[in-house]
Amino acid sequence: MNNKGRGLLIAVIVLAAICIVFLSVGFMMLRTWGGNTWWSEIPNNVKNVEEYSISQIQQTPISGYDNFEFSSVSADMDIIYANTDTITVELKGSYRYGRGQVELRKETSGDKVHIYVHYPKLSGLFFWNKTYLTITMPKDMKDSDISFSSVSGEVDLPSGIQAKKITVHSTSGEVQADDVQCEEFEYGNVSGDLDLTGYISERISVDTVSGDSDIMIYGMTEKIIVSGVSGNVRITLEKDIEFKFDFNTVSGDFDCEIPVYSQGGRSDRTGYTDTSADLDIDVNTVSGDLNIRN
Repeated sequence: MNNKGRGLLIAVIVLAAICIVFLSVGFMMLRTWGGNTWWSEIPNNVKNVEEYSISQIQQTPISGYDNFEFSSVSADMDIIYANTDTITVELKGSYRYGRGQVELRKETSGDKVHIYVHYPKLSGLFFWNKTYLTITMPKDMKDSDISFSSVSGEVDLPSGIQAKKITVHSTSGEVQADDVQCEEFEYGNVSGDLDLTGYISERISVDTVSGDSDIMIYGMTEKIIVSGVSGNVRITLEKDIEFKFDFNTVSGDFDCEIPVYSQGGRSDRTGYTDTSADLDIDVNTVSGDLNIRN
């Protein structure tokens, strides 16, 4: 780096440090003068924010649709089973903002229904919300594809959900999926953990960065694919399930509690319990470990 570049970098660092100091001193003075209630004592027309309570419902019939998608940014998702032919989604909670309202919306296109939380554009500094999404649906959705998407909200799939394909995408929220029954399960995350158990007959696909993946499979599946950076991967199989595996890593460790034939080094290890095994396990990590057990 030349002298001009170094000087610019130093100037940026100094300016950032000055801003942090001024902000810290400012907030300390506000707390000193106004105590812990200083924010609430500022008039709303000055803050340009208002606090709202929300309770909205969207419904869709099961018949006529094969693909159902539910999405939000921060609302936690709770799924409830009922003896019904209609899916009901309810959004409750509160939020604070001054430039728009949070809304629960529904869009349909062909055989697809998308029910989602619409947030106002974040054109202001002060936006806060604490919302909950409750999805009431039949337990048996075995002819349908179901997708749940969230950024920071948690997704909890209760025991026994049945579908053709289940997709869960989250950035940092934890995902719990107990005793799911489907042909395919697809999961994408950045830092949240996955805890999955169930009967997945064809394919499990996991793409994560730092979140751990704990997968327990009952019965037989055809393929398990996991791609991660630092998250650890634990795969539990039923006894007598034959499999082949391919584990690629930079610094992660491999541990298998099941007797296998394996070859390769630490960073590229392949093996099998039987050369004719139908289950393929393909795991790629940078520093995450792989543990296979039963």
